[in-house]
Amino acid sequence: IKAKTTGTAAALAVLAVILASCPAVFNPEPFGRWNPLDPEYDAAGDPDAGTPVVIFISDTGTDTPVRSVTWAWTATVAGCTFRYEINQSQTPDTLPGLDWGDETSASVETGDGIRYIHVQARSPDGTESSAATAGALLDNTPPPAVTDFQAEAGPARVSLSWANPLNDFAGVMIRYDTAGFPAGPGEGTEVYTGGGTSFLHESLPPGVWHYYAAFVYDRAGNYSGAVQDQAAPFERSWAYIACGESGLAVVDVSDPYNPGSPVYRDTGGTSACGIALTETHAYLAEDDFFMSIVDISTPGVLGTPVTADTTYFSRAIALSGGYAFVAVYTSDLDIINVVDPEAPVGPTNKVVDGYVWDVAVSGNYAFLAAGTAGLAVIDVSNPNLPGDPVYRDTANNAIGIAVAGGYAFIADGAGSLAIINIQAPLSPGDPSYTVLGAGNAQSVTVAGGYAYVTAGYEGLYILEVSNPENPGIPVRTTISGGVLGVAVSGGYAYAVGDAGLTILAISEPGSPAGVVSTTPLASTAKDVAVVTPF
Repeated sequence: IKAKTTGTAAALAVLAVILASCPAVFNPEPFGRWNPLDPEYDAAGDPDAGTPVVIFISDTGTDTPVRSVTWAWTATVAGCTFRYEINQSQTPDTLPGLDWGDETSASVETGDGIRYIHVQARSPDGTESSAATAGALLDNTPPPAVTDFQAEAGPARVSLSWANPLNDFAGVMIRYDTAGFPAGPGEGTEVYTGGGTSFLHESLPPGVWHYYAAFVYDRAGNYSGAVQDQAAPFERSWAYIACGESGLAVVDVSDPYNPGSPVYRDTGGTSACGIALTETHAYLAEDDFFMSIVDISTPGVLGTPVTADTTYFSRAIALSGGYAFVAVYTSDLDIINVVDPEAPVGPTNKVVDGYVWDVAVSGNYAFLAAGTAGLAVIDVSNPNLPGDPVYRDTANNAIGIAVAGGYAFIADGAGSLAIINIQAPLSPGDPSYTVLGAGNAQSVTVAGGYAYVTAGYEGLYILEVSNPENPGIPVRTTISGGVLGVAVSGGYAYAVGDAGLTILAISEPGSPAGVVSTTPLASTAKDVAVVTPF
């Protein structure tokens, strides 16, 4: 189209053509010439009305950084040829000496900093326009990476944290894979994008390693190199506690340093004092004429208690082969059929000398801490017709018992642990003793070659018993509120007493255990069992 802007009709015709191809409207150009696309343009007042004007169809500007730029342009006069120059100055340098051509676009795909393009048009009749200028801010330098990137495993989750760089930062992208670290921002699966400094990756399969890579990106879309870390989520863990007058208490201990809040179920007894678990039910001795059974098949949700009568006050419970073996104070072993936990049957009773405080079952035998009668052993191969007790006296007062590796470990009252060979269960050996120190030994748990003995307000004693004939030296850890019961799982000891649930790190059991958390409970806690995984 050939046109001269010497009249109002011609100007409107040109305006219609330009508006159809480029809807953007600009006011006076930077060099002071009026743009014919301005609705207020009056050709009669424009001394350059017959001169072509270069119009940029695409122009990124210099405010937003880009990795590359493509400029496109046209002119107000059809059939123009063009010449252009790209430099780092707001004014052209060599433009007047360049050849004319048909190009209507140009690109820059590398470099950093501002680049300017200067374009001049020449109409078919030889009239030349003034140079029009556009600019772009190029950025092809990767930004700094994050620092202190950490992936910390939790229960079915991974906690991610990092520190962002102070400059050239628009955000961070985190990607992960289970086969290996993502090498670039297009690999793996995106788990987070934004400007924060932490993210919780949840609902993950336990035991599976997750490999994370963090990439910082800038405003231009450049990415930093990867910063990597890995973690494997673990199973959730729960501590089930015989919590005295409050019945059953449950605490999520998946993160031992930050346990959950207790959940309670009133079991109706005088004081829940002993506990044993299966995958689906908790069994509690109630210091009353019954024991309680609570459905725990849904973690954190406790069912309505079912009770089973006992011949006297129930003190402790062990489970084996579909039966509950209940230490009944003063002097009995009750055996209750719990094949159907919702409909227990029994008890079958066996009278025992002494005061029965605790019970453990191994194979076909029940082993009882029988107070002044020491150790009592009963053949329970037929739970409906238990054998007569066989005894082995101990020096003090047998209160707590654990069985491991063919030996019985007995918390024997006044500051000592008795160890008895029971490889011939009905002919137990003579006890050997380890003096613990102050306190009254009340309960004992054996795990990983170590014995954990509670001693009330004197705390917790830990000693190596991998060779029961030659036990190690006890190491004592004091715990606020004392210790009445203890369970061990996954490098932690879970101690209960007046202060509630105290969790101790025992990665090196031969050294004093360190307290990592304490969870207050509604009543004095007397026994504990830990389920992990659930």
